[in-house]
Amino acid sequence: MVDIVAIKATFNQVSLKDIKQKEDLKDIRLIKQGKLSVLSISDNEWEIILKMSETNI
Repeated sequence: MVDIVAIKATFNQVSLKDIKQKEDLKDIRLIKQGKLSVLSISDNEWEIILKMSETNI
C-alpha cells in the first residue's frame, strides 16, 4: 500500500487528451495501458505534467 498526500493543488488541470497530444509523453504508461488506473510514472514525465499545469512545487 502507498499513502499519497497532496502538497499543492495544480494551477491548471491536465486532461488525458492534453497528455496524449504531448510528444514528450508519447510513451507514458497511462496512454499505453488499455484502462485508466493508478500507475507509476517517471520523474521526467511528472515534471512535464507539472509544467503543463503551470504548477511549481
